[in-house]
Amino acid sequence: MKVNIDKIRAQRSYLNLNQEVVAESLGYSKSRYAELEKDSSGWKISDVDKIARILKTSPLDLLSIDMEDIVNGLINYPFIYMLLALF
Repeated sequence: MKVNIDKIRAQRSYLNLNQEVVAESLGYSKSRYAELEKDSSGWKISDVDKIARILKTSPLDLLSIDMEDIVNGLINYPFIYMLLALF
């Protein structure tokens, strides 16, 4: 499971938000947020929930879950329930 950076950038752009505004909303410096937008593996679940709210979308819309993740057991039921509880 990874955060889909392209979806985050597209939604941020659609809402006319720059990295600085999003970073401030998350409580991060602009440079820290810029790093997150470069590397999809540095995100915490709580970050995904927060940015989904900022970008007016669902946390699940911002994740990339593929069959390999499921087959390898990286996605399990407790994890999915935890994500759904964020709504």
